[in-house]
Amino acid sequence: MAELRLELQARGLPSKGLKSQLSARLQKVLKQEQDAEEKDKEEASERERDTEAADADGHAAAKDPDPDPSDRDNDKDKREVSSIPWFGRGI
Repeated sequence: MAELRLELQARGLPSKGLKSQLSARLQKVLKQEQDAEEKDKEEASERERDTEAADADGHAAAKDPDPDPSDRDNDKDKREVSSIPWFGRGI
């Protein structure tokens, strides 16, 4: 009986009553705790799967963000040429 009361008190539940009442109260709360824990695990697994799926999509996009690399090279050439002060002045 003392253990039942201590367990109920630890959970902030009433610890007064018959042994059968205390036992039923504790079993009910233990079941709720177990269900909540399982739900948390399921939600964590879902978040992990969602994160992995998002990472897979993001990595695919990050590998080749510019589908036409020749444009990127031309932009680089333009920047290099425009940084030469005498270029394009007809010298």
